[in-house]
Amino acid sequence: MSTVTIKNDYRWKLDPRFGRFTAYVDGRNAGIIEIGTTLGINVVPEERHTIRVRLWWYLSSPLEVRLGRDETLSLHADVRKDLRLVSRMLRMVFRPFSSLYLGRNVG
Repeated sequence: MSTVTIKNDYRWKLDPRFGRFTAYVDGRNAGIIEIGTTLGINVVPEERHTIRVRLWWYLSSPLEVRLGRDETLSLHADVRKDLRLVSRMLRMVFRPFSSLYLGRNVG
């Protein structure tokens, strides 16, 4: 088996229940990731998988991965921070399906 780990790097200041990400692998719910924790997901090696995270109605862009046998891929999930605050807020309003970040480095 191969493993994908996803760390929730979101910095939510209020009730932590509202800062939990839901992870999806190939369109199926793979688990909840509490703030500051990591979720390990076993995947079938040598197959292509689509991974995504969700927070409320916001989604990350789909991430296509293919892992070798016994390989581990570490990912980070957060709100996209590659834009200025006003642009980020506009993205969250008008493009909620790509408002979250999922990747190897915190972005």
